[in-house]
Amino acid sequence: MDIEKLIATQNQPINDDEEPPSEEAILESTLGLRSGYIKGMGHGVEEVRGRRASSYTVDNAELKEKLEQLENAKDEIVNLTEAYEEQRITLDEQKKEMEVYKEQKKTYSQEIDALKVQMAKMEQILQTFLG
Repeated sequence: MDIEKLIATQNQPINDDEEPPSEEAILESTLGLRSGYIKGMGHGVEEVRGRRASSYTVDNAELKEKLEQLENAKDEIVNLTEAYEEQRITLDEQKKEMEVYKEQKKTYSQEIDALKVQMAKMEQILQTFLG
């Protein structure tokens, strides 16, 4: 993409004895040149005019702000994904625990039913002796 190439060109490190490239040089290296006729200059490289020129002249601070927003959004996505994964693991563990409790309840219910039957038999035996 042209924007990525533009940003990469702007962010290239320079030596102390060099001057940073001008906006025109960066645009030229990113977008290239068009040959044509410039009034008063003759044939050669045509300057980029109009809306196209202004659309390619992007404020560096604005680009940095957008990149920062993008990085923040990426971080938030990573954090939310991690939180979701932790919650999913917790939910799976809770489901397993619930299955264990259901089995225990079933076992206890069966034991209670068996005790009720035994109690009824004991009451019959007691009625027989008392009765």
